[in-house]
Amino acid sequence: MSSELINFRIFIASPSGLKKERNNFKTTVEDYNKVEAKHRGVIFEPVGWEDTLSGVGRPQSIINKELRSCDFFIMVLHDKWGTHPGENEHNATSGTHEEFQEALKCLKSDEYPMRQIIVLFKAVPPTQLSDPGKELKKVLSFKKQLEAEKILLYITFSTPNEFTNIIKNHLAEWLRNQINSSQSENTKYDNKSISNDQKSDYNNYVYSYTYSYKYSINIPEKDINAKETIIKAWKLANEGYLVQAEVEFSKALVNEPSAYQLLNYADFLSRIGRLDQAYLMIEKSISISGDSKDFVYESASLIHLGDFLRIRGRYKEAAEKFKAALDINQKLSYSEGISSAYRGLGYVLRMQGNFNESEKMYYNALEIDEKLGNEDDMAISYESLGNILRLRGDTKGAENMFKNVLDISLKLGHQEGLATSYGNLAIVYRERGDLSVAEDMFKKALEIDEMLGKRAGMAIGYRGLGSIYTSKGDHETAKKMFMKSLKIEKELGNQSGIASTYEGLGNMFSEQGDFKNAADMINNAIDINTSTGSQVGLSTNYYNLGSILNNKGNLEEAENILNKAIAINQSLDKQDMLASCYLLMGLILGKQGNFSGAEEILNKCVQIDLRLDAKHELIKAYEFLGITYEALGNQNKAEESYKNSELFKKQLGLHD
Repeated sequence: MSSELINFRIFIASPSGLKKERNNFKTTVEDYNKVEAKHRGVIFEPVGWEDTLSGVGRPQSIINKELRSCDFFIMVLHDKWGTHPGENEHNATSGTHEEFQEALKCLKSDEYPMRQIIVLFKAVPPTQLSDPGKELKKVLSFKKQLEAEKILLYITFSTPNEFTNIIKNHLAEWLRNQINSSQSENTKYDNKSISNDQKSDYNNYVYSYTYSYKYSINIPEKDINAKETIIKAWKLANEGYLVQAEVEFSKALVNEPSAYQLLNYADFLSRIGRLDQAYLMIEKSISISGDSKDFVYESASLIHLGDFLRIRGRYKEAAEKFKAALDINQKLSYSEGISSAYRGLGYVLRMQGNFNESEKMYYNALEIDEKLGNEDDMAISYESLGNILRLRGDTKGAENMFKNVLDISLKLGHQEGLATSYGNLAIVYRERGDLSVAEDMFKKALEIDEMLGKRAGMAIGYRGLGSIYTSKGDHETAKKMFMKSLKIEKELGNQSGIASTYEGLGNMFSEQGDFKNAADMINNAIDINTSTGSQVGLSTNYYNLGSILNNKGNLEEAENILNKAIAINQSLDKQDMLASCYLLMGLILGKQGNFSGAEEILNKCVQIDLRLDAKHELIKAYEFLGITYEALGNQNKAEESYKNSELFKKQLGLHD
């Protein structure tokens, strides 16, 4: 059996002090081989310097020779750079550095099998980072170089579990790429009745600001000295100098850091996707503020904790933290804290599908923000309200809200706000079918998020571009975008984002006619959204699964699934999705010969689409009505329906 396996060699490079990570790497690879890779015809072989030093000559040269035969290269650094390897062609200053340079040379040449280089940094404690020694300075200099050159992306991990997940995610990606390259493309299918009509759960494409309390909380007297350092750190972070920014944040954390310092550092860590480390900062902040009875910062810490919990899909727990923070701030009559708590509750309510209550929370927050003249928080409230309007099908109202965010962000020079605005506007244009403008907007947002290191925004941007390329029929590029998004979301542990990316992949597979993989992806999304209680996610999941089953010819099963989608969308009052469900149900009923039922539900679809001015949907709805009336023997109504369909085609410039 072993002779039939395709072997990929993975070289791990690291200086001393990372023995646990090296052992973890080998164990993770061996376990992955047993569980996932071998039965799919692939085996990954871990390779390190300890496996190679049996030859004669300069030790590093022997290691480099072994490295040249490897397919993947993983570099791990912490607080040591390593010893000088002696004279070498790369002018490298340590053995690990020379291995990295050798791997780069291999990656750039077709002569070697090298496919990808991964660079991982183990997080350094703030106290050590604030006063780095000679070795750590070299590591930080290398990290800055990667940041500036942007040739290779790097990942920072804080815990053994994070490290293991990063390795597993890359193994899964490499295995998937091998399987895909060995399979022929699926044949295209003729989905004559409804094509390019899969729906995305854009509730999980929502762009949002990172919470930051550097603006909204009065700084205690004891933190005045740290204030300038924090401001400098944020300035560096907003300019994309993330390594230097973290050093400055660390300087502010020495000598018994306060909740103010810890929360700002937590904000930064959250933005760049190091959520587990951010969680530790939040926990410390809760403890410090609780012990000192600093209720303002205790509430701020609870809001941060609520935000962490909702990212992980723990909505009930998140709501409890936001409510606790609201209660504290109301007792203190602290308006800015009340506003922040309302927004947190609004987010959870939106994810649970309670749009009316969510909207109330957001308007409560906006009213406070406007009274205070706090434009930063006003922008966040506008963004939140825009997403409610968009999810209800009011794209014009959503567009106006997002443009308010854009205006404020341009005025204040906030890069994160600009990325948020561009991303949300991209979603609006995508839903309207203006793919070129949407693509441009997604790329603008992605460029800023990459500069800021905002990994959550990057994941949304890649997912958005995946949906664009799916609609354009460029499935190869779409898949690459979705896989980039999925990789980041899994590393972040963002359950709603993972579900939404699975749905995007399901839609893409459906467009290719690969209904088995499509259904598998949608069912993955359903499992996640069921466990987190995301009704909004399920509303599109069930629609898409119904569409797939319809295309497979499983009409009875499709009808049952679609009834679930209709029930959820009725409860959410998502009119645009409800119209789409009615349209698909009308088609299914017609295929089953239930023409009276099809007529009734298609007319419901038309009524909604006329209110929403959804011309693309009306073209299809009237066309299906025409077919239905013909089947019922009502030729006059059939001709009227066909004429209406042609009328909307002409209005959109689609008439032949």
